[in-house]
Amino acid sequence: TLSSTQLFHAYNVKTNYSIFNKKNHQNNFMFFAFIVGFVLQIFVIYCPGVRDIFEFTPLPIEYFFICLGLSLIIVIIMEITKFINRKRNI
Repeated sequence: TLSSTQLFHAYNVKTNYSIFNKKNHQNNFMFFAFIVGFVLQIFVIYCPGVRDIFEFTPLPIEYFFICLGLSLIIVIIMEITKFINRKRNI
């Protein structure tokens, strides 16, 4: 959950625009890094040989989605913060 939260938070802190703004999706390197980081997380959790090295137990899929949902909380918090800051500057 913590590493997923960091991946989502990286999108939040790179600009004062909303994460849903078109201007926010112009950085292809950031998008590629996000995808690679997320795929590596899944790989380490679910690949049997690698999982054993890190001594992880694979999460049931419903727990994985719970962790993903909890990781998205930072997006909601930052979007509210950005919205408040934009309103204060007007």
